[in-house]
Amino acid sequence: MGIGTLILSFNAPKVLSVQDLRLGLINRLWQIIVAVAVALMCIHEEPWRKIGTGMHFFMVRPEWPSTETISFLNASSHLVSVKDRSFFVPLNYTYHQESTCEDTAGWCAVANSTETMLIVDVSKQIKLSVSARFQPDEDVFDWSAMQVKLFSHDGGFEMSVDEVFTQLAKDQEMSVEEWIAATASKGAEAQLTYDWHCEDSSELAQGDCEVKVELGQISSSRGFQVSSAMQPVPTNASGAVRRRSHVTGLTVHMRGQGGIEAMMITPILAIIAQVVIFMLLGNRIVTALAIHVFHGSHRRSLRCTEHYYDDVHQQIAEIVRQKKEAQPELNGLSDSTVHAKLVDDIETLCGFELHGKHKKDKVFNVLTALQKTHGNVNVAARVLGEAEEPMPLMAAMVKQGAELHGFRAKDLD
Repeated sequence: MGIGTLILSFNAPKVLSVQDLRLGLINRLWQIIVAVAVALMCIHEEPWRKIGTGMHFFMVRPEWPSTETISFLNASSHLVSVKDRSFFVPLNYTYHQESTCEDTAGWCAVANSTETMLIVDVSKQIKLSVSARFQPDEDVFDWSAMQVKLFSHDGGFEMSVDEVFTQLAKDQEMSVEEWIAATASKGAEAQLTYDWHCEDSSELAQGDCEVKVELGQISSSRGFQVSSAMQPVPTNASGAVRRRSHVTGLTVHMRGQGGIEAMMITPILAIIAQVVIFMLLGNRIVTALAIHVFHGSHRRSLRCTEHYYDDVHQQIAEIVRQKKEAQPELNGLSDSTVHAKLVDDIETLCGFELHGKHKKDKVFNVLTALQKTHGNVNVAARVLGEAEEPMPLMAAMVKQGAELHGFRAKDLD
């Protein structure tokens, strides 16, 4: 193959369907593995959905019981302690007296002064309302169509502490009394989760996001304890005395997740490209096994590889047209069938295969003879025989064709 042919040629895919049980099973097994792997990845990760995250803010608004109910606790702040991402409700109230230590500096507990009081009945009367805010990160606006800087959700969590205790007890498959008895002394932890789903759109407004709120207990071995000491009061018996109080209860952590959700076309195209690449790779592997490794590889390789000279086959197509015009009985056959048969006859007249390193001059002479004889192979063989001594195979072909047309073999000698 010359440099000009190499530059001006290209590889066109040729579909060769090999009916083989072993190769077919390997090919189908590979396709199934690729399909299942891609499906599992898509189900688990959903790569076509892009989520823009951000910062979450919470505001807790407690509604207190009556002042008379909480006056004995000295400070209403002990009933609900609010931080940035958590709030506390009390279950158990304990206090004891402390006096100055005799041997060391500091305060020591006074013996037999400890008192414990369950304040569940007081805590149950507290009503809580939580409002949430979501602020997308700045990089979200690089690909998102929405223009809102801050989203809000009010009323997602509005319930009394009694309802909170009931729900947590139900999650633990316990009665409210059992749950309170189990957690009053050591406290408990729960989590309030705000799951934001904001479909990306240029018309998305501040309150258009779908927010799912879930409350669940995450621990029964850790809680939150508030400890405080009152101003010392001087006494005649033991000097200064003060009272220290401890409040143990439920800590509820507030957490936000989710954000701006958008459907991206690029990951979908990437998935399709990956599937196509893996399918082609599997086909290449099976083809390599078929034509290089397994039994009958050489026979298959001859069917897979073929050099197609377009100028030669273009002349053959013209000869096919002339042949069907000269022989109307061939009109029932397709052009491709007559074309394939004529290629075999040309290879017989040339003495070599057309897809090999053929001699162009000899092929041109054969094609010229067939054009002159309107595709009649037998007559073309005689024309070629007059120009040069025909090969034994070609001479035998001429004699056979002549006998079919009623001539005697000796008349051709």
